[in-house]
Formats: sequence, structure tokens, C-alpha cells
Amino acid sequence: MKKITLYILLITEFLFATCYVADSQARVDQIIVHNDLIIKKAHGSGNFVFAAPPYWGRQRTKAGFSQLAEHLGKYLKKQVVLVVLKDYKSMISRTKAGEVDFGVYGAALYVKTKAACPDLKYTATFIVKSTGKHTYYSYLITQKGSGLKSIESLKGKSFAFGSKESTSGYKYPVAWMKENKISPEHYFGRVAFLGSHKNVLAAVATGEIDAGVVSPEPLADIEKAKGFIFNRLRKFGPIPGTVLASNGRLPEGMHEKILLALLSLPSEIIQNKNFNYIGFKILSDVSYDQLREVLGYVF
Repeated sequence: MKKITLYILLITEFLFATCYVADSQARVDQIIVHNDLIIKKAHGSGNFVFAAPPYWGRQRTKAGFSQLAEHLGKYLKKQVVLVVLKDYKSMISRTKAGEVDFGVYGAALYVKTKAACPDLKYTATFIVKSTGKHTYYSYLITQKGSGLKSIESLKGKSFAFGSKESTSGYKYPVAWMKENKISPEHYFGRVAFLGSHKNVLAAVATGEIDAGVVSPEPLADIEKAKGFIFNRLRKFGPIPGTVLASNGRLPEGMHEKILLALLSLPSEIIQNKNFNYIGFKILSDVSYDQLREVLGYVF
């Protein structure tokens, strides 16, 4: 009887997992089709497409950048349609296909997209609301009270990254580790990729993982809610900030209009709780050359 019950449970779990995967793929397919329609309609009407990957989840990302899209439209005297793409890779492929007129690119994503799309034109760098700076650091953390207070103490311990696509959550820390002759796969007892900074914070906070690397904003959020529950063993950076970049084939004079719009953000955009920035710093593509060197270690 027990064997039959166990068998039924296993079959049920398998069917549930299969349905979940199928449902997830259906949602992804739906997003792709939806975005295809939006982009074709916008360009078919002579309007512009402003794209972003789902940095903070699809809904929050849309809420964060929708006002900026409207503001750009007023300066360009055309409708600017915001599209939250499926993922980071979609930003590269759709930019390369000429479907993105301007978009939001995390530092590493900008460098990768620029390499694939030489026409992509650097426009400006976002200034982070919580720090007032256009650069930032990521942090190697452990749980306070764990006794893990140095890199040496982490040898053989479990370690978490967010995503391999993350500048602060993987690329910069790994570049530093390799410079210092530390191979994560051999130095740590176990290496996990948890998908996001929030997941890393949760895992370290509960002791499920001994240490991990995270970006400053989610770290500040959890410390605001729960107090200073982490040790900060090391910071990595400075990391150049997120870029707003535009299609280099836009009509003449359009780039200058975009700059004017970015340098005159209305207060309601800055005060939007879903918008993590207070303005823009005008740098240049050259400002990301050091990041290109760093990425050479980990690609």
C-alpha cells in the first residue's frame, strides 16, 4: 500500500512539474507575441520604441519607466511606447534587429549590446536615487554572528551569486577573485546561482548559504527592514551605472533632443517610488572601457 501511495505521489509531482513548465513557457511565448505586436504597431505608426528588460519584475519595471517614456515623447513630439522585454538576451537581439529606438541597459548589458550592435549610441548614465552617484559597488556579505569575517574564513563554505548576467552580482566579484587566484568552484564548498540579489540576501540571512554577493539597493532595503544583519567583507567596484542608449540610426538632431529631455526630468518622475534614479550623468562610451576589461575575465 505504501509503495502504491509513493508511486501516486511521484506521478502527481511529475505531472505538476510538467504542467508548471508548460504554463511558464506559455507565459513566455505570450510575452514575446505581445511585444512583437506592440513594436510593429509603434513603428508602423511612425512612433518610437523605448525598451527595458524586466529589472524589477515586469509590472514594477513598467511602472518605473512609463513616465520617462511619456516625458521623452513630449520632447520628441512623437509617442514613445514603453516595452518591457522578456529578458536581457531579448534586449540584445531586438536592438540588433533595429526594433529598439532607445533603451535601458545595465552596464554589462550595455557593453555586450554595443559589441553586437556598433550603431548603438551611448546617451547618458543613470544617477542612483539612494546614493546620488552614477557608479556603485557590490558587496560580499555573510550573516552577522556567523563568525565568517574574512575571505579566508569562507574557504570550503557555501557561496551564492545571483545571475551570471549580473554585473555586480557576478562579473565584478569573479573578476576580482580571479585576479586574486581564487577559483569559486574550487575555493568554496558549494556555489549556487539563485537568480536574484533578493534571493541571495534571503539565503544568507537564514543561514541556508554562508556567503554571497549583492548589489547595494536590495541590501539597503533589507537592512532598513530588518536592521544590520550582515557583515560586509568586501566591496567590488566602482561599477559604472546603468545606461540609456539610443539607436545610432535615429534621425539627425534626435539625439540632442533626447539629451535635453533627460537633463530636465520633472519632479513627479523622480518622486515615483518605482523609479530608482534622480537624473543622469553625461559620460561617454569610453567610460565603460574598464568594464570591458573586467568582462574579459568572465565571458
